[in-house]
Amino acid sequence: YHGKSGRSLEIDFAKKEQGWCGYYTTLKKGSKYFDASKYRSFVFWVRGTEGGESFECGMSDEKWDKKGDSLKCGQIEIYLPGGVTKKWQKVEIPLSDFGDLDFSKLASVIINFPNPGEGRIYVDDLSFTKEETKVAIPQGETLLIHNFDTNLKNALGGKIGFYKSYPSKISV
Repeated sequence: YHGKSGRSLEIDFAKKEQGWCGYYTTLKKGSKYFDASKYRSFVFWVRGTEGGESFECGMSDEKWDKKGDSLKCGQIEIYLPGGVTKKWQKVEIPLSDFGDLDFSKLASVIINFPNPGEGRIYVDDLSFTKEETKVAIPQGETLLIHNFDTNLKNALGGKIGFYKSYPSKISV
């Protein structure tokens, strides 16, 4: 785990040429979507067991939620120029990088493994911040979505889960 928190999310993935796999956490509660329009960045911490693990982040709004899909912002290497390593690293993605989403009606955030490969990553402290900055965020400017100290529900009341299509595999 990163920081003072007692737990993190462990994701074991085996993405095959055929199939797909990834992790998600829902931001909506029932049919009420989450209003993230006052936030500017999606922030989390990540590390790999080997280093070099690759994935992409995505988000869905009401429209993409109804399609059962999301808009992706690109491979993690865009935001971590040295890639995922064995040490914890902070990832900060401007919400504008997720494209044409209605941020007043967000449904979920996604970690997707689009390329064939196997590995294990750890993710902690999923957050939205009001500032796009690489410096410390003042207290009160961050909304913690999930620190993984609780089992199934995040701070917004949403659930966590995974998706897959055989022969790819994933466990969280």
